[in-house]
Amino acid sequence: MSRRRLLVVARRFWPLSDESCHRLMAWTSVLRTNGIDVTILTGRWHSTWPAESKLREIDVVRLLPAPKNAWNESLFLRNVGLWISQHRMDFDVIYVDESGPLLQQVANKNHTNLIPVIGRFAGFFPMTALDDRVVPAHLSHVFSTKPSSTAQATEACRLATRIVVPNAHSERQLRASGLEPNRIVRIEDVAWNPIERSEEGRKNAYRALKQINSDFRVPLETPLLVYIGPLRDDLPSRSFIRAATQLLDQDRRFRTWMIGLGPGVRALHELVRDMACHHDILFQSPLDSIDDIIQIADGLLCLPSNGGWEYYAEQAMSAALPVLSVLDSESKASLPMALQELTASEPTLNGYGDMLRSWLSDYPKWLSAAEATRRQRISDNVITRSLDAWLGLLKS
Repeated sequence: MSRRRLLVVARRFWPLSDESCHRLMAWTSVLRTNGIDVTILTGRWHSTWPAESKLREIDVVRLLPAPKNAWNESLFLRNVGLWISQHRMDFDVIYVDESGPLLQQVANKNHTNLIPVIGRFAGFFPMTALDDRVVPAHLSHVFSTKPSSTAQATEACRLATRIVVPNAHSERQLRASGLEPNRIVRIEDVAWNPIERSEEGRKNAYRALKQINSDFRVPLETPLLVYIGPLRDDLPSRSFIRAATQLLDQDRRFRTWMIGLGPGVRALHELVRDMACHHDILFQSPLDSIDDIIQIADGLLCLPSNGGWEYYAEQAMSAALPVLSVLDSESKASLPMALQELTASEPTLNGYGDMLRSWLSDYPKWLSAAEATRRQRISDNVITRSLDAWLGLLKS
């Protein structure tokens, strides 16, 4: 039997290093080893990048211009449409890694419905805005494209053959919008390559990170909290930083790494300097791989509406790394039971302060909850179930 030919359409892909890029890299690699030939159609975010290349035997096609602003967005969508019109018969399935204008454009160009088009509708929080995504330093200006509203996103979903959702919250949103239940496929996001944390792995990761950047130096006995994702100058981010600095002022020793880029980097960095905590709260650029970060960290922080739940938290849970987060009650109910009681409800100074004090004072409890979550996910066989669901969807 011939291998299934899948086209994945995404705004960003390697070598960009945001959460969706990491998730797509891991997912497409797994599909490739399970009988799916994958081609990525994405934006060409720098003129020096090749128009066509290969990554782990996956073909990558990059189109100009990259969708950096409203004008470029319209041209990018137009070029995607032209490419789809010319090449769609080379594929058996088309997957679009969003539910917005990009999905709408691809579905419209497949008007004969000869090729199934699958979209993604995801998130504990409202749809991620374009200007919330992470871009490399030389592209760190703020995107001007406005985010799609939930109504716009669900309207695009109506044009797709199927829509994949990773959690109950997203499924309820789609059902409430009137989308037929039989067109919604729920497949949980998973850590496709679980990380085995160990003392030896921690030491090796520490040595590797120090070689990358001397700012990554941190005593191994010092608790380390890591945030990975877009950096925005918003109230939750400022509340967390103020809560952390209060504890540092009380001589509670720990380090925080804020790894990412975004429109809030400068303002948040200035806030940390004003608090005289710039040696303990460090800002770092994104990395191609988060494996070493998972090895060396003692906790992963997820900030409201800034992402973290589609890949980074999954990697942390698979590695028995404690996850510190603030979620509304509905989103919290989607977490494993062991984590729910440790998750804060309010992204306020007091909410973050109580959570950080608990993490520092009762770390064995956090570690026990993380290990229980990892055992549960192993016993539930989440990776195999998710892979089987994807292969069944893509090969049907």
